[in-house]
Amino acid sequence: MVITVAVLLGLGLMRIKQPPLVGFILAGVIMGPTGFGFIATSDNVTALAEMGVLVLLFFIGTE
Repeated sequence: MVITVAVLLGLGLMRIKQPPLVGFILAGVIMGPTGFGFIATSDNVTALAEMGVLVLLFFIGTE
């Protein structure tokens, strides 16, 4: 469900000439604990978020 919302928001924002990453971030805010709460904060989500940040920093470092 979260991926579907992220893709739809990304495609919608591409139509108004905005980067799809903005849609992905908005989907996370809307679906996460700060929005409707479809994704609850748990240890698994926290671990995945930290791994995502590490991968992002790795890719930034390789450029």
